[in-house]
Amino acid sequence: MDSEYRGPPQGSLAWHAQLFCPAAQHPVIAALHHVWSEIRGIGLSMQDPVPARLRLAWWGEELGLLAEGRPRHPATRALLPHCPQPPRAARLLEELLLAGEDDIDGAGCENLDELRLYAFRSDGAALALLCELLGAPETQGVEVGREAGLAIAANRALTALGADLHHRRRPLVPWPLLQETGLTDERSPEPARVEPVLTALGEVADQAAGALAQAAIGAGDEVRFARLLALLHIAEGKRARRLLVRELPAEPIRLGAVGRLYLAWRGAMVITREET
Repeated sequence: MDSEYRGPPQGSLAWHAQLFCPAAQHPVIAALHHVWSEIRGIGLSMQDPVPARLRLAWWGEELGLLAEGRPRHPATRALLPHCPQPPRAARLLEELLLAGEDDIDGAGCENLDELRLYAFRSDGAALALLCELLGAPETQGVEVGREAGLAIAANRALTALGADLHHRRRPLVPWPLLQETGLTDERSPEPARVEPVLTALGEVADQAAGALAQAAIGAGDEVRFARLLALLHIAEGKRARRLLVRELPAEPIRLGAVGRLYLAWRGAMVITREET
């Protein structure tokens, strides 16, 4: 049934961000997040590239149907009534397919420009669409989505760095930086060796946070979810930077539930003060 679509999983960063958004926005956030997570999960969780690519192809067809106003999937059917321009919504969501291909290939990023591109594909475009659906102008939605996506990607790279090295996965870090620090072939390097990577990613995240605040000037609740989600990722990234100088855990670094709730509340208070 069309009403049976999922919002952000309880306890996730997206769920905490949604808590402090107006209730009227929740159906839009839920419908878009369902599509977003379905497509993103293909490249991130499916181990065999053949069925993963087939699944991405199916979603490519589904987004084409969304553009025509006749989607099949419960999530895209739930999203359609919120889309005044279905072809534009489909175009932005197609960026997720490209991110999925990148995830399947495990190619990583050769430089900061590639990290920016991956960040927009994996999160920024969906956040740009959400901002638009909630009432932001297209240009502002794209700017907010681009910077929020970069902040999220940089901090995901930070929180997963130890786990990626331990499991011999290609970290989401520009390749030259890995080469300069000698981390390309090591599973458990000394924590001090990763400090230049932490500093570089932290600078990227901080710059994205500043640009995000600038991009959101004059906006109201329509960009609140994107900003809160970025702020929560930045907080996890800062925690990772503190921990990774002492040890490289084999699992991604996460904030606790209480910490997430407090930081989401604090971020919402900051945004509310800016709006008033």
